Amino acid sequence: MAISKKERRLMIAEEVLQNAEKEMDLFITKQLASDSSTPFDANEETRLRKQLEEAKKEYREAMADMRAFSDEEIDLIADEMCGIPQNEELTPEEEKILDNIANLF
Repeated sequence: MAISKKERRLMIAEEVLQNAEKEMDLFITKQLASDSSTPFDANEETRLRKQLEEAKKEYREAMADMRAFSDEEIDLIADEMCGIPQNEELTPEEEKILDNIANLF
């Protein structure tokens, strides 16, 4: 079974997010386990937080893209809403009307 570009993007984004979460958890665990003489690495924390936020953003965008309708799906929905059978040829005027409806989505 072939994987679509949207599915592939989502899978990669999910993996990147999981790795970023693991890195942040590991950093926090090390900080909690260290004694008071170990200096807190603010630069590392900032880098990890930024990395995590970027991973979350990419994951949300990939998820939204995955849920979005393609142009073909929008055309089919518009045709169905207008009661037009899929195998029927449309006049140029009907095509224009359907394009206007599809642009509303």
